[in-house]
Formats: sequence, structure tokens, C-alpha cells
Amino acid sequence: MTADLAAPPQTCKRRQNALWTTCRCAKCGPHHRRILKLHHAGMLNRPAADQAVALIQAWRAEGYSILWIATAANVNKAWVLTVANGKVTQPGPLLTSRILAADISTGTAGFCASLGPRRRLQALAIMGWNLDDISGRYDIPTAVLSRIRTGTAGDVHAVRYATIARAYDDLADTRGPSSQGAARARNLGWAPPAAWDDPDDPRETYEPHTKRLQGGKGRPVSDLVEDIEWLLRHDGALTAGELAERFGYADRSAIQNALARHGHRDLLERLNRNAERAA
Repeated sequence: MTADLAAPPQTCKRRQNALWTTCRCAKCGPHHRRILKLHHAGMLNRPAADQAVALIQAWRAEGYSILWIATAANVNKAWVLTVANGKVTQPGPLLTSRILAADISTGTAGFCASLGPRRRLQALAIMGWNLDDISGRYDIPTAVLSRIRTGTAGDVHAVRYATIARAYDDLADTRGPSSQGAARARNLGWAPPAAWDDPDDPRETYEPHTKRLQGGKGRPVSDLVEDIEWLLRHDGALTAGELAERFGYADRSAIQNALARHGHRDLLERLNRNAERAA
């Protein structure tokens, strides 16, 4: 007499998180039939793989390393590398969805372009924070900060990027102790914090009005007022003394007298408040 032997359970061969599968084990059979029904009904919306590919290529062009992208999207580095090298043109739904949902600024390893950190350090200089101040507070060597701020450093490690971003968030709304450094930064045409919505975005630009940096006596008051309003839109904490230095006047009285004489009391009061806050 032969005994009926139960068939051994089928080993599941479905890849983890795979949407489609040829596996017909007890778990995957119902899953496959459900996915097939959704597909035929036009209700299965897979994430756009071509958008994920384009996004990876754009990030690479902006200077983000493969490892940076992988950690920002929480995916395997090898997956990103195969897509970036063109070996895979239709990444799977898991990789695609994670790439499309990624915040590229959250990378924790690898390198990024120095554009964002450079803009942040220059904006902090406009606010009066010199490199020694930042170095002492955030434990980054001054020489390293200098290379980043001047653009000598081509890329920045994720740890340094995160530290500089934290320094920017902490200090960008506060006047620093170096008024001389702030004046030098303005004369170099560096952008203040208000100029950037996202310092990392290469599509954003800042074009200082260089003719306004030189100043000079004898200008029409209407031009002077226009220049002051433009500068205050980009750096709302400027004082009359700083504007006088910017425009080439001997002291702040030239700015104050011109505004008072021609009825611009609102601007004069704003500059006075800024001076009181900076004192």
C-alpha cells in the first residue's frame, strides 16, 4: 500500500517589493491575479520610470554623487549607478517611487557640488559672520570654509554640507559681529540670504546691480531712494552708516539728511530702527 505524500510547499521566488512576478506559491498566486485584474481594468498606475531616470541624471549634472543620491532616496547605490550609467532605462517601481519622492538635500554620505554651501557662506558674510566665527561655533577648519566660500573646492562632503546648512539656518536671520566683513562681502557682490529661496538650486541666480555698488556724490535723490529701497529688499537690516559706506559718502548724515529733506521719513525711521537693533 502506498501512502499519499503531501507535496512539499513551493518556495517563494518573488523578489522583495516586486510588483509583477512569475511565482505561483500560495502567497503570490492571489497577488498576481489581483495585479492582473487591476492592469486589465486600467487601474494600475505605475510610477513614471522615465521621470526617475531624468531626475537621477539631473542630480548628477548638478554635482551630486551616486552615494549622495542613494542615501537621499534610501535605495541601493548599485541601483542608482546602473541607471546613471544607462545600463537600466526602465527602473522598477520601488526604485522609481523612492527616487521621485526623494529630497536631495537629505543625503548623508558622498559629495555634492559646492554651489549651495558657497552661497550660504557668502550670505552669512553679508550678515557680518566671518569664517572664524563659523569655524569656532561649528568645528569646521577656517581653511576649509575659505575654499568652499571662494569656490576653490569643487564639491563638499555630506557631513560638511549638513553642518554649513545648519549654520545658515541658525545665523542667517541674525547680524554678526563683523561690520567690516559685511561691507567687504557687499562690495564683492555676494548675495544676502533674502536673495535665495533655495541656495542649492542652480536655476536661481543673483545679479547685483554693480553700478549701485560704486555710489558717489551728486546723484539725484530719486535715484538714491530707489537704490536704498532695492538694497533693503535684499538686506532688510542695513543701516544708514552701511549705506553711506556702500555709496561712497563720508558718513551716515548724507543719507539721513537727503531722506529727511525730501520727505522720506518712512525710510529714515526704518534705517534708524536698524541702527538701534545693530547697536
